[in-house]
Amino acid sequence: MSKAKNVVAFKDQAYSVATQAPGLDDDSLADARRLIGVDYRGARAVIEITHDNIRDYCNYMGSENPLFLDEGYAAQTRWGGVIAPPAMVGQAIIAPGLRGIQWINGGIEWEFLQAMRPGDVITQRGQLVDAVEKRGRTVPRMIIQIGDLTCTRQDGVAVARSRVYHVRTPRRQAPGGMDYAVQSARWSPDELASLEEEMLAERVRGSQPRYWEEVNEEEEMPPVAYGPLTVVDIALTGIYTDAGAAGGEGVAHSGAHVYQILNRRRHPADTYVDPETGVQDHPHRGHWEAFMAREVGMPGVYDIGPHRVSWLCRYITDWMGDDAFLVRLSGSLRRPNIVGDVTRLHGRVKRKWVEDGFHLVQCDMRGVNQRDELTMPGSAVVSLPSVHDRPDQPIVPPAKDPAWGAHA
Repeated sequence: MSKAKNVVAFKDQAYSVATQAPGLDDDSLADARRLIGVDYRGARAVIEITHDNIRDYCNYMGSENPLFLDEGYAAQTRWGGVIAPPAMVGQAIIAPGLRGIQWINGGIEWEFLQAMRPGDVITQRGQLVDAVEKRGRTVPRMIIQIGDLTCTRQDGVAVARSRVYHVRTPRRQAPGGMDYAVQSARWSPDELASLEEEMLAERVRGSQPRYWEEVNEEEEMPPVAYGPLTVVDIALTGIYTDAGAAGGEGVAHSGAHVYQILNRRRHPADTYVDPETGVQDHPHRGHWEAFMAREVGMPGVYDIGPHRVSWLCRYITDWMGDDAFLVRLSGSLRRPNIVGDVTRLHGRVKRKWVEDGFHLVQCDMRGVNQRDELTMPGSAVVSLPSVHDRPDQPIVPPAKDPAWGAHA
C-alpha cells in the first residue's frame, strides 16, 4: 500500500499527519502538560438527571437496585424518592495533545457530596492538572495525564468531584508501541451455565440497614461475577456513553455523518485508515473491531473503561443498602478486558472509624479475570447508619478537600 493510503488526508484538515503511529520522545511530556489549568472543552457537559437516563445507567452497569428504579419503593426510604447512581457523573476524557498517541482509560477517583435526583441539572467542568511519564512491561514508555472534574447542581451546590487518569501509549506499529498479548478465553456450555448462576446470585441489600456496629474489619464481601464480555455488551454500553456525557466517552464521537467529517478535519490525528476499505475512522472502534484493537496494541476487541468501573458502583451500592451514602469510590484499570473475559469482584472491609459523628467504613475491592490477573483494584468509603442514632440521622458527611489517592 502506498504511503498516501496509510496517512490520513482530508480536505481542509487543520494540520498534516505524517504517520498514524508516532512514538513518544523527550519532548512528549511537555506537550502532554501544555494545557494544564485550562477549562477543557472535552470535559464540559450539562447532564439532566431523569428517570429515563437513571434507568439507562442501571442497564449500563447491570443494576436492579430498586432505590434507583422503583419510585414507589424509593418513596419509603430516607431519600423520599428515586436517587441516581452516583457514578453517573464526573467522567470525561481529559487527554489533550500528543497527536496520534493512543489514549486508554486508566481509572478514576470520585468524592460524592450530595445525592442526585430526577430533575437535577448537573454542570460538569474539568481541567488537566498533571502529566507524568512512566515505564511499563507491555509498553516501554507511556505518559499518564491526570484531570480533575467538578459537578455542580442547578442551585450551585457541588454534588461530586473526581480525578480521572488517561494513559497515553504509542500504537503497536510505532517505535516503542504497545503489544499486549493474552490467550482468548474459550468456555464450555457447562462453564457458561455455572457463570450464569453466579451472576444471578448477586443480591441487593436494599431496605435492610447495614449498621456500622455490625460490620467488622477484615470482613469479606460476597463475590460476584460479570461476563463473559461480549461485543454486544460493548455496543450497548457504547450507545449509553456516547448518548450522554455522563459516561465520559462523548469526546470520542462528536455525532455521526457530517459531525464526524467536521471532527476529522479538526482532529485528523484522531483518525485511522482501514487498509481493507480505505475508510478513515476513529481509533475508538478498537472497542468493537479486531483490526483496530490490534493496531492499538491489544490482543483483541476490548472493553470500555467507564463501563467496567461502573461495576464497582453497582457492587458497593448493592452491598451497603438504602440507608447508607457512598462517600468515595475509586477504580484503577490495570489490564483490559478482552471479549470472552470474565471478571469476578471481591471485597473486604479494610477499616471502620467515626469522624465528625459519621460512621464510616472503607472497603477494598478487586476485579480478577479467569487468568487470575488483577484487572481492577478499587476502593470505597461508605457512611453507614448507627444502631445508637435516630432513624433519620444525617448520613451525608460535609464536603472536605479531596485527598486523592488516600483510598485508592
